[in-house]
Amino acid sequence: MVTTLFKRLNDPFPSKESLGDSLLGQLYVSLFIAAFLYFFKPFGMRYADSPLFVSLAFGLVSFLFASSFDLFCRYALKIRTDLPSWTLLKWLVYVFLLVSWIALGNYLLQAFLFWEDLGSISLWFQVWKATLLLGSFPIFFSGLIIQMRAAQLNSKQAQSIELPQYATTLEFRPKISFENGVNEVYDCFVDELILIEAMQNYVQLSVMKNSKVERVMLRQTISSIYEQFQAIAAGSVQRCHRSYLVNIEKIAKVSGNAQGLKLSFDDLEGVLVPVSRSYIPQFKQAMADAVRPS
Repeated sequence: MVTTLFKRLNDPFPSKESLGDSLLGQLYVSLFIAAFLYFFKPFGMRYADSPLFVSLAFGLVSFLFASSFDLFCRYALKIRTDLPSWTLLKWLVYVFLLVSWIALGNYLLQAFLFWEDLGSISLWFQVWKATLLLGSFPIFFSGLIIQMRAAQLNSKQAQSIELPQYATTLEFRPKISFENGVNEVYDCFVDELILIEAMQNYVQLSVMKNSKVERVMLRQTISSIYEQFQAIAAGSVQRCHRSYLVNIEKIAKVSGNAQGLKLSFDDLEGVLVPVSRSYIPQFKQAMADAVRPS
């Protein structure tokens, strides 16, 4: 059982990709907190002059501190939660820090509402413990349920995608030439390309040349690269993520875990490329439309 729990903690955890989705989730949690405080009146809430006002105030503080924590992690620390390295354990650490930050807001609010001593360590510890008690256990168990449900749904979806089969010989090999700096051009046959990854102001091409994987850096944006491939190889090179383009002819396996669909390639051992939720319909359609020889 301990081994199973440890494995579960190190499994990928699904994340909300957009800021809007994340803020909406925080709003729901804050409304739940306000409703819980109002209807159950724990921690001496029944003695408040206006339980509804106090409950709404704590709900508002929860939302403001949760959203500020999210914005700080997302844009200042640039924490990526859409990568395979984002696990349930990391999410739990994130939640612990988030709840502790919200506890600070609750502490300041309680000191303001009830004229408590703002420098009281015992009050801070009391509020922190109450916030953890109210928020941590529901969040932990909901996290386990979210992870298991997402893994099941994505695995089922991955199994429904059939890999296209292509002929081994080609009469015509489309080729594309990329400008790379002043008076420098890089030529690439479409059937040599495996994937393209965005790296700030550059893109990295993984290309199979002479039975070896060659990685090439180009000073281009992934959007401009995609437009060039669309002009000569529409259907073969697909965007599956904001940071990735893949040659669907090179995909060896489509798998699913809690974070979504993952693509693996025979020529790139250990590399897993994510398929963002927003790109799944487009990706599945491209796979279904791919020409299969009779």
